[in-house]
Amino acid sequence: MKGRILIAIDVGNTAVSLGVFQSDKVILRMSIPTKECGKRFGKELKGLLRCARNGRYSRASSTTTGNDDVAAIVGSVVPKVDKVIKNFLREARIKYLFVKPTDCDVPILCREPEKVGVDRLLNAVACGKLYKKGAIVVDCGTATTFDVISPKGEYSGGAIAPGLRIGADALAQRCAKLFKVTLSLPRLTIGRDTKEAMLSGTVLGHIAMIEGMTERLKRELKFKPVIIGTGGFIKLIARGIKIFDVIEPDLTLKGLAIVAKGITTEGR
Repeated sequence: MKGRILIAIDVGNTAVSLGVFQSDKVILRMSIPTKECGKRFGKELKGLLRCARNGRYSRASSTTTGNDDVAAIVGSVVPKVDKVIKNFLREARIKYLFVKPTDCDVPILCREPEKVGVDRLLNAVACGKLYKKGAIVVDCGTATTFDVISPKGEYSGGAIAPGLRIGADALAQRCAKLFKVTLSLPRLTIGRDTKEAMLSGTVLGHIAMIEGMTERLKRELKFKPVIIGTGGFIKLIARGIKIFDVIEPDLTLKGLAIVAKGITTEGR
């Protein structure tokens, strides 16, 4: 894809992440709740473009011309949001591509390759290009996913678990005397009140799950993987865990930027 400015857009179930790339580097990034995409995406996109060009963020109205130097690449796992984003990109006259699994050029060793999420394949693309080693990618988002990438860059499979927020919300919704909590890393495992006990079980329990699952995956491999952490909750999780070799919050965005190179655009 050609354009002096590349916008990578990662559409997840909880958040839409945008990253502006120049010369293969992320120079700007932001995230908006997926449920607010229809209201905010257009204004935030204009603000990012203004900032990329003149160093000053502004969501003020701007002309829809003058974006010939911009291209956008989108990885989405939320089909109902795709039309909204396409309409905004067309209105702004920005060339764009929605990534399909075949665009990632990653060999998939699963029984149902067509069902592997494009976000997981984009992480595999980034791993193969940036680290050139076999890897386990732990993506802490709406779901917490574990993806195994072989030393040859093949997507070998993995595991899917409920995410950190899903676990906390389920407690509040399904248990009459429990309530919604703001997620944070507890200092102690033994909670002295209900809130502390919920945070211990939810956050530290999730960390223990990640540690245990990663160890189980490693035992099934014939190579030593690099352990990579990414996703919206990775900064919180990383404060209480020591298994990661690399923390890369922008892994999916970087995968999008790698795929964008040389791809013919789908539309305007």
